[in-house]
Amino acid sequence: KKGLLEKHIVLGNALIDMYAKCGVLKKAQQLLDDLPVRDVVAWTSLLGGCVDHGDSINVLKYFYQMQMEGFLPNFASFISCLKACGCMEALTDGQQLHASIVFIMNCFISLVQDISNVLGLVFKLFSSYIFKFLCLLRKT
Repeated sequence: KKGLLEKHIVLGNALIDMYAKCGVLKKAQQLLDDLPVRDVVAWTSLLGGCVDHGDSINVLKYFYQMQMEGFLPNFASFISCLKACGCMEALTDGQQLHASIVFIMNCFISLVQDISNVLGLVFKLFSSYIFKFLCLLRKT
């Protein structure tokens, strides 16, 4: 079993997802703990299963544990946590998550704007070189 999961992380993730969706959350968590290599997909599968089966308290516990282990949450992770906060009426936790999402989105928008600006400069430079090249070709 271990050797197979070491070579095929996708298989481990699928097993965690299956157990979590079936509500066998202890087995899903045990599989996650036993995985030699974890990723955000495995964590998110566990989070989704927990929230779908009413284990909202563990959603936040696993979410913070995932981050402590160095994994950045994806949007599905955030969605599971926001659902869990709603189920538990944990307004403060929900507001903190919301602030994190807004911060991430603002960083992403800034990054896209910076990339757009760089691409605009590259295009201008490239266009001017093409224009100069065409002028040289006409002269010859």
